Amino acid sequence: MATKNILIRADASTDIGTGHIMRCLSLARLLREHDYSVIFVCQELAGNLCDFIEEKNFQVWRLLNNPQNSDQIWQSEVAQIISIIDRRKSKIDWLIVDHYSIDVKWESELRPFVKRIMVIDDLADRFHDCDLLLDQTPYKNLTTRYKSLVSSSCLQLLGSDYLMLRSEFTNKSKRFTKKVAIAKKILITMGGSDARNITCWLLEALEKIQTPLSIKIAIGASCPFFDKIKMLAATVTLHEVYVEQSVNNISDWMNWSDLAICAGGFTTYELAFMGTPTLVISASWTQLEAITTLHELGIIKFIGEFEAISIENMVDILNGILFNIEERIELSYHGSKKIDGYGVIRVVEQLMKDIT
Repeated sequence: MATKNILIRADASTDIGTGHIMRCLSLARLLREHDYSVIFVCQELAGNLCDFIEEKNFQVWRLLNNPQNSDQIWQSEVAQIISIIDRRKSKIDWLIVDHYSIDVKWESELRPFVKRIMVIDDLADRFHDCDLLLDQTPYKNLTTRYKSLVSSSCLQLLGSDYLMLRSEFTNKSKRFTKKVAIAKKILITMGGSDARNITCWLLEALEKIQTPLSIKIAIGASCPFFDKIKMLAATVTLHEVYVEQSVNNISDWMNWSDLAICAGGFTTYELAFMGTPTLVISASWTQLEAITTLHELGIIKFIGEFEAISIENMVDILNGILFNIEERIELSYHGSKKIDGYGVIRVVEQLMKDIT
């Protein structure tokens, strides 16, 4: 079989976070196992993951970003991608786009140079020119959400059956419902960048909890506050605090913990899959709709947008759930029941089926 070429357009940065790249890497790894050639196309933004992607043995096309206004940026980007495709002299079988700043005008310009286009989205706030659209969030209005935003011929893969968890989670044979009376092992993971340094704020709140805790803090690769977090953690006296950046076995940390506190990114779904009861603080408006949906489904407990929560509010919330075994068991049950971990396999099967 001739090699099939996959191009993935996604970015990571201190502002964007790392979720788009991480879920695309899950997809890329499985595609590579089926002998597909996968190339990433990325801007070298502050906090990018280009080197990280290359460490995973994927090629990265780094885009130059010289123009000053948004129209010039997307036009320059498209021109660069077309130039690279032309030089390669090989057709792109799938162009996969996972980017909130890309819409129909960008996709339409690339359409003549690729066989098919797949879009990964969860905002449903712009038009797309694509053959396949993936939205992994279990919204109540999924069947009508993109009706006016994509063509009638576009295949839509919708809901948690298509969650693209990393192989670290897919290969887990056992998950556990947390049944401890008092939650004493706490995991804090505020996304790949934690651009607002919510982690330090959480440590300040946890210092006011009088029950001794064991706290593990997972810091993302793009976080600019790693040193500050380490310094603050060293001053905590009542609790045992361990901090690590770019954790390689985060599923084990999730399984270890009685309770997790996270931002509303893709980690939320990984925690749910593991059956870890989770408090979610929204760090970005792009997360709000998805987090609210997961809260209504009983999968997580959404406690609000970061700027609306005081330290005192956070202490009250923590004291409430640390001693509430029934609530934590409910969260654990609903999360692990909703997500089976085979989503990325289903997505790859669909991509393979449509490559002819």
